Amino acid sequence: MERGAEKEKKLIMELLHKELEEEIARIPKANPYPYTTDYLVVHNFVDQPFLSSFAS
Repeated sequence: MERGAEKEKKLIMELLHKELEEEIARIPKANPYPYTTDYLVVHNFVDQPFLSSFAS
């Protein structure tokens, strides 16, 4: 009787594991990389007259 319960438990665990793997495979992973290879341009706004008028 003990062996049958152990086999049943093992079967249930395998089915749950397979179900979880299938669920994970269905969810698409987000791409961590940008769509372009261009570098981010950081502007120096201190030298611009429009924004420097707010600084005073």
